[in-house]
Amino acid sequence: MIEARGLTKRYGDKVAVDGLSFTVRPGRVTGFLGPNGSGKTTTMRMILGVDRPTAGSVTVNGKPFAELYSAMREVGALLDVTAVHGGRSAHAHLLCLAQTNGIPRSRVDEVIGIVGLEDVAGKRSKGFSLGMSQRLGIAAALLGDPDVLMLTTFDLDEYAFAALRAGASGFLLKSAPPEELLYAIRSVHNGDSVVAPSTTRRLIGRFLPHLPVTGEPPPGLTALTARERQVLVEVGSGLSNAEIAALLHISEATVKTHVGHIMTKLCLRDRIQAVVYAYETGLVTPQGRATGPTPQ
Repeated sequence: MIEARGLTKRYGDKVAVDGLSFTVRPGRVTGFLGPNGSGKTTTMRMILGVDRPTAGSVTVNGKPFAELYSAMREVGALLDVTAVHGGRSAHAHLLCLAQTNGIPRSRVDEVIGIVGLEDVAGKRSKGFSLGMSQRLGIAAALLGDPDVLMLTTFDLDEYAFAALRAGASGFLLKSAPPEELLYAIRSVHNGDSVVAPSTTRRLIGRFLPHLPVTGEPPPGLTALTARERQVLVEVGSGLSNAEIAALLHISEATVKTHVGHIMTKLCLRDRIQAVVYAYETGLVTPQGRATGPTPQ
């Protein structure tokens, strides 16, 4: 458990964190949201004992970080993916951390497998891509099998795309203004998505070449009527219900009904998953709409 009380950090006249108090309870996944410069990283550095608070206190499992007996077994953290000696291999880097923290050598191979770095474990980390460096950082954070895991987020399309395919209701960058964050939280709570279909389309268009190609359309697609299939194509193309209604010369209420039927028949949760589905099935491509039957 992490507890902060009146946590404050000043750098000269600049206040980076001002009287922050919070509790992160065990078993919870807690998101730390805020625009750039709002003190998120500074707070995490104070939790980890890297920066000393100007005022207030913060503890992990009831103790300041510096007083933890075996810190890596209690807290795993990734704040900076570049904090690795570039001349060391991924395996050597993790082995060094393990040996200096009393962690069994076998755990190194375990975490390498968890993050999927088996094929490059023997290569020097200075040649790693940003994504590979992040995996190495996560492996290091997991090394001690800690009770608390602290990770920063990264603005990479591949992570956002993977999240959308897995069923996320959307994504926002950490630079989003406070009012946008609040709107997003309320939208997701109400069951809506918070990413414009056009933005989703950009991500899918970026990774479409890497999607598996199937020779036969998925069974669910054949369950759609010609009109529902046409509506799905337009949803996948980033159009709103009002725009689809105008294009197909039907009412917006009718479009909403078709969308509901599509979601039910294809077991989709929201419009974002519908956009992903339209791309994965070839109904929509980065170049535009695919041809299909036209309702009479």
